[in-house]
Amino acid sequence: MNNTNQPPSEQLAYAKIIYHLANVGIIAMIISYILYMTDCPQSFLPINRLVQLWDIRSVELIRITTMPVGLDLIHHLNRSDIISLMSIIFISCITILGYIRILPCFIKEKDLPYTLITLLQIIVLILAVFGIISFDSH
Repeated sequence: MNNTNQPPSEQLAYAKIIYHLANVGIIAMIISYILYMTDCPQSFLPINRLVQLWDIRSVELIRITTMPVGLDLIHHLNRSDIISLMSIIFISCITILGYIRILPCFIKEKDLPYTLITLLQIIVLILAVFGIISFDSH
């Protein structure tokens, strides 16, 4: 920790990686949206079919459409809607990547409380990404 008006190095590292990854994510979202709207490459679930299923829960959507989930998405990266979904997944993982970036800073400074908190945040978020833990509001 420094005594100047500069933010701590780990704060700068976190902000820098979040900034760059968010920009990449926004560009990916724009490109994937254009691909999906032009249906090039062909989507797994056509737009007109999606509109018909708009009001159902995601669990029901997956059951009805046999939409791939989890790691099965990787096998369908040749579909425009899956590419779009992957860009959303990337954006949702930016926080995890930011925490992974600053974890070595806390370890190097021997800051045990922040090291443990950051490590726990990484673990919880990764478990949530893989659906091992979830907080369903319904």
